[in-house]
Amino acid sequence: YPAMDAAARALLEHFEAGEILSDPDDDFWWSELADVVDDRRDASERANLVVYVRGVVRETYAHARRTGEPPATTERARQALEEAAALVDPSTSEGDR
Repeated sequence: YPAMDAAARALLEHFEAGEILSDPDDDFWWSELADVVDDRRDASERANLVVYVRGVVRETYAHARRTGEPPATTERARQALEEAAALVDPSTSEGDR
């Protein structure tokens, strides 16, 4: 779980810096992630964090495919996104996203 917490915080840091691509018309997953990252008291709330990180990762890669833009604009943001993706779906390689 500490790795998931670190991944969520890294994603938010890079998102807030404008380094991770997002759909300006649909920021549901980012909003939810920001709301829960500091508010996890029990196992159910920690599970929600996994759901929101997964949603952020999937939507970021989907939006990148739709727009033809890279999902991240810096190497550190790309690494944060890939690390989060590996945590929520270790069987998926970057090419499969």
